Amino acid sequence: MAAQVGIPEQAWDFLSDMVDNCVGRAVKGTKKEVVILVHKDGMYGGDNLIDEEAISWVSTAFTSRGHRCSILWVDDPQLKHEWRYPPVVKKAIEGADIIINTPWQMPVEEIADFRGHIEQAHLDDPARQTEQAKKDFPQRPDKQPKGLDYDAGTWMVRLFPVTADLMMTDWARTPYELTIMLRHISSEPFMNLDKPTKFTMTDPNGTNLTGYTVNPVKREDENGVGVPGMPYDSWRENSSHYLPVPEWVHPPINCTHVNGVLYFKEMLPWWSKYIDISPYWDEPIKVTVEESKMVGIEGGVEAKKLVAFLKEMEEKVGDKIWLFDTFHFGIHPNAHVNYYQCPNDIYRRTIEHMDCSNVHWHLGSAGGRPGYNFYPHITGDIRNCTLKIEPEGAEPVYVYKDGWLCCQDDPRLQEVMKKYPGRPGIPVNPNTLTELKK
Repeated sequence: MAAQVGIPEQAWDFLSDMVDNCVGRAVKGTKKEVVILVHKDGMYGGDNLIDEEAISWVSTAFTSRGHRCSILWVDDPQLKHEWRYPPVVKKAIEGADIIINTPWQMPVEEIADFRGHIEQAHLDDPARQTEQAKKDFPQRPDKQPKGLDYDAGTWMVRLFPVTADLMMTDWARTPYELTIMLRHISSEPFMNLDKPTKFTMTDPNGTNLTGYTVNPVKREDENGVGVPGMPYDSWRENSSHYLPVPEWVHPPINCTHVNGVLYFKEMLPWWSKYIDISPYWDEPIKVTVEESKMVGIEGGVEAKKLVAFLKEMEEKVGDKIWLFDTFHFGIHPNAHVNYYQCPNDIYRRTIEHMDCSNVHWHLGSAGGRPGYNFYPHITGDIRNCTLKIEPEGAEPVYVYKDGWLCCQDDPRLQEVMKKYPGRPGIPVNPNTLTELKK
């Protein structure tokens, strides 16, 4: 469909792709009730970056497809360890078919009440009771904190390009179909689920880790509360009602017998804000790992603040906050923007977190629990990883080489890009470039 009057063609590439190929892939039909959730502080320099032009464009995109669109502005500052799932938001979600979630401080990944309302509703929706869904999550409702409602039946789009400038970037304009296919293909090296598979991960910054990848369905604590394992090769619409756009990360890879050292100097900024450090810093943090547990954390002021925060978290979620048994990685080939496209450090680092070059480890594997219904998701990110998988009785497989996610060379991705001439696709592998000699 042609771009709407007043919306630049480049922005329409993203908007129409979101409505038709992200939401449209999961939600069939028109005349759906759409609610766009916006946090007011983002208009005035707050953390929840937003602009009215972008919100207007999103509304236009949905109404152009025959949906009914409303906008809910909230003003609900989030406090450390007291993050809220506001009742008005919960009621709006229950009344909507589709929610467009723009506030940076209201992530479904961390706030368990919000997560349960979106992810678990999937299993109670008769229209979504596919054989694949039953295979993916045979027992998930029994493994969640008690007292949550599972009746929303609402699809949530987590919208990352929240300004007009960001909607015009190559990051936003990369076809959604390409990113979900890349996410799916990138799972293939991890699908040897019969037995643990050895891996080695290194980085020029000094990172050197070994261990074994294992089956994803193991994420629970002694109370049956925790982060459920998402099958590595799952498609979003078969796993939950959560649709990030652009698509951003591979499902978490569960590991055992992890040993070695991780050096990093950036992390996902939601938790860095509450640790009281920048999402980027100069002196690397060194984490020493023995048998999938952090036994040493060294570095400058950022390391000291991280240790203090993890000790604080231990009082809330238990000693599993010291586990080191999960990593995953970005699956977007063009997730980088410059300062002029996004002066906000928090959002720029969030975007970089989803780039194919970004591999991150979870610093802690504790789930929510009664009295603290939040999922810790503190990360250590590296950008030039080499990751080798060594299946028993088979040739080693390189998942990464020098920061390059190797499945980006898969010809299936080139077939997808033939449908989208003129749109951003897989970039040139920088490791294949040669220096010009005089």
